[in-house]
Amino acid sequence: MVFQLPSAVDADAAGVIFYSFVCLIANILLVWLTWTHNDRTSYIACIAYATLIVTMTSIAQQFYDYAYWRDILTDQFYYARDNADNAEVQYHKGSRGVKLILSYIRIFGFTIESTFVFFFALSLAASVYGWFATTPRTTRTISIIGRVLPFILTALTVGLMHSPVAQGSFLVYMVIANSQFVLSLLGSAILLLMILFKYVHSRRNLQTWNVLYGNAASLTSSNAHSSKSRSVWLGSSGGGRSRAYSGAGANNTYDSWLVIRLSIAFAVLCVFEYTNVIPRIAAASHTVDSADDLAPDLSVKRALSSVRGYVSGVTPSLVAFLVFGTTKTFQRKIYETFIPKRFQRKRKPRKNLSISLGNSRPSPHMPASQRPVQQVDEFSLNDMNPKFTTTVNYSPQYPNDGNVSPRVPHGAHSNSRVNTPSSISQQNDIKKFIFLFNSNIFVTMVVVAVAGGTGSVGKTIVEQLQLSQKHEVIVLGRKIPSKSSADAPHFVEANYEDVDSLIKLLESHNVDTIINAIILHEGTLQAQLNLIEAADKSKNTRRFIPSEFGVITTPDLAETEPDFAALRIKSADALKASGLQYTRFVNGFMMDYWGMPNIKTNMAPYAWAVDAANRRAAIPGSGDYTVSLTYSVDLARFIVRSLDSQDWPEWSVLAGSDLTINQLLAATQKVRGDFHVVYDAEEKLRNNEATLLVGDGNVAREWVDMTAQFGRFAVDGRFHMPLQNRLNDKYPDIHPMTIERLLREAWTDKP
Repeated sequence: MVFQLPSAVDADAAGVIFYSFVCLIANILLVWLTWTHNDRTSYIACIAYATLIVTMTSIAQQFYDYAYWRDILTDQFYYARDNADNAEVQYHKGSRGVKLILSYIRIFGFTIESTFVFFFALSLAASVYGWFATTPRTTRTISIIGRVLPFILTALTVGLMHSPVAQGSFLVYMVIANSQFVLSLLGSAILLLMILFKYVHSRRNLQTWNVLYGNAASLTSSNAHSSKSRSVWLGSSGGGRSRAYSGAGANNTYDSWLVIRLSIAFAVLCVFEYTNVIPRIAAASHTVDSADDLAPDLSVKRALSSVRGYVSGVTPSLVAFLVFGTTKTFQRKIYETFIPKRFQRKRKPRKNLSISLGNSRPSPHMPASQRPVQQVDEFSLNDMNPKFTTTVNYSPQYPNDGNVSPRVPHGAHSNSRVNTPSSISQQNDIKKFIFLFNSNIFVTMVVVAVAGGTGSVGKTIVEQLQLSQKHEVIVLGRKIPSKSSADAPHFVEANYEDVDSLIKLLESHNVDTIINAIILHEGTLQAQLNLIEAADKSKNTRRFIPSEFGVITTPDLAETEPDFAALRIKSADALKASGLQYTRFVNGFMMDYWGMPNIKTNMAPYAWAVDAANRRAAIPGSGDYTVSLTYSVDLARFIVRSLDSQDWPEWSVLAGSDLTINQLLAATQKVRGDFHVVYDAEEKLRNNEATLLVGDGNVAREWVDMTAQFGRFAVDGRFHMPLQNRLNDKYPDIHPMTIERLLREAWTDKP
């Protein structure tokens, strides 16, 4: 036969090989799941990488041993007899060459795996107990340390094992080889016991609720009544606390599985400690005693011992998959990927409940080139009609639901106030713990509610959420829709004036994240404040994206544009006083307006600075200042991607292009020809006057105010987004539209 193993152990060898490949496939599946969920650098992914290396080297060593078992044992016997005093020889029972190299690789893998387990357990305990609350920069630093330090420590351990001191003493070699491994596992066991103690202690106050998996984040946020902290180990930098998801019903499957997962992890740690430390104690005496033998032990008993010894080495791969790869989200991913679609169960569509429809005055007259036309669904800009609905109103009087663009608010600021959040109860502690345990592992499906999801920006966000298929989407609105298509999102009626009803809505639908796309102005400020208050009091909701989508609100802006800044400052203060994690998206000015009506967009027709359709321009100031332009679809794509991240800074900055208005005019003229150009002096803009590029001259005063304000923002550099820490750098795989490309695809060969 090919293998040199005794024929009596062939069945055992085949069984171990088969089991090893099962473990390998499970490990590869876990790695694939982490990659497909953009979780490639999490502790679970790192543990999966380590177990994969160990299992692959174990399988390679099995084939090597089985093929040359007799020759290897004979060589080990004589080599160990000649070097019986060497600690490395005693520890590895005379292994050398390829087998010794594979053994060291496995030691490296097991050791780094145990260290990753320790840091993972530490991150859980730190999150549950609120340790190490600090700044976002420290958060990222410690997160990096937790992933780099295991490599450094393990490399140092392997290096010290080859030192003369270690080679000369079995005790020293034994301590060096196992100290990091044992200390990591003991520390992990202690931390897991602390977490289980917290769970058991708090579980008595909790009845039954469903737990969904999601991202963790919890930051320091304090006021007169509460102080909430978050662990830096989760890598979060937005403001807020983390919560589990709870829902009505008696199904407590997730609670039970959570305890089982933790119990399995603790049991596996104990098995690791036993199988990797205890057998080594007898290695020295075995090697020394065998030096007096006349021939190597080639018995069936020895062969069985060699074969079965590989089981413990590959088992961590299977355990890792069973513990971390069997969540409902991962199960769904596996089911949808590997089960043929004709055998998959069809999901029942949800019924639409309500939608928000705004009321507004008749709009100013629009040129024919800016009138709405039939919608299309393709994403490519080539040969594309604009995506406007025939029922959209273009009045500058904004409806309460924010269905009209542009987005700039007008009017006096509100005197609304937000109640301070209540203190965290013991029930919230256990919900936070359950959520944090799962969130350290997965980036998975949550329920996202979009307020104003039928408006310009909101509708675009909803479309991108549906395209991603990562999260369940609901659209909050005031009224029941008269019509809805088969692929329409799930609409839910919302009373923005009633905080209690909003709380019930959020909890009944298990809403994790709210994206408010309602245009922010005096009439809608209270709606945003009420949403923030309801989200903070909800047992389910933990994250909030407020309505911004423009310029950064700085303290000096409140001096020059008090009405505009006051609305955003009130909302920001409410978010800071809450326990919610939040981030404020700013993107400069929407570039959609320069592609209308030949691009896919939900933005309402408008022209500012450069009117590409009618070949005219009204340049604010000199036109030599830089502005940042962003395609609305790209804004929505970045928002959707940010839902997968635990790192939410206060400002989420992005842009597709940075250029001056004069450069914008030149780029537009390149594809459209000569323009009629006028310049509005800064003094004119400061006096709240501007040249309009919309309507026929008979338009409401609000349009003039808005255009003048845009001009002041541009002249003052407020439309130029900071270049540092942009989402463009954080998510380099998202390639946003540039203004040059948009102009080419929208206007090439167009009349």
